[in-house]
Order: sequence, then C-alpha cells, then structure tokens
Amino acid sequence: KLATHGFASKSDARHRKKHRLCRCFFQLNPPLRVGEIAWYMDPSYWNRGYAFEAATAVLRYAFETLGFVRVSAQIAEDNHASRHLAEKLGFELHAILPQANLGGKVVDVAYYSLANGSASL
Repeated sequence: KLATHGFASKSDARHRKKHRLCRCFFQLNPPLRVGEIAWYMDPSYWNRGYAFEAATAVLRYAFETLGFVRVSAQIAEDNHASRHLAEKLGFELHAILPQANLGGKVVDVAYYSLANGSASL
C-alpha cells in the first residue's frame, strides 16, 4: 500500500517485470530536523492521487515520527503538476531562482517548504 511505504509497484505481466507507479524520495538531515522531498510519477498513472498519497505518508513520517520541523522541495518552475501537488500538500512558495541547477540541468527552480504543523496531513 502506498501509505505504508511511500511508493508502490505494479506487475507488468506482458514484460514480466515490475515498475514503480510513484517514487517519493526523502533526503534527511536528522541533526537539524529538516528534510527535502521529491517525487516522480509514471505518466501513465498521473491524476489518480498516488503521488499525493505517497507524499502525504512520507511527510507524516517526517513530522510525526522523526520530529522534523521543516521539509523543503525544489521543483522546476515549468513543472506545473508538481508545483500544484506541493501547494495541495500545503507547501509555501518562497522563491523562483532563474537558471539554477536541478538534477544536473539548468532550469528555473521554484523553492518550496512546509513547516511542521502548518498543514493538515
């Protein structure tokens, strides 16, 4: 279940392999009690709520179990679906930095963060 692990696998009987529906990545900095979240969704599963469910589970774990005070997200400025998801989760946009490095690519980057207790997850 997505809420248990933050991701899900789906069997592809035709090719006899598994692929991820949604990947939710979380980078931790326990001494500072902050983290960074990112997600990837297989396009054939867009608009089904899987990324929201996975991200919600990861954020709950970060805040409720690890006691983190803040989680941030860096999203390509033109990635409207991911920016919409961040805002739906309660993230606040702090800045858009033009021509920044995001995953080895130079793009305009939107910087978001979510403080513990600022959203109802």
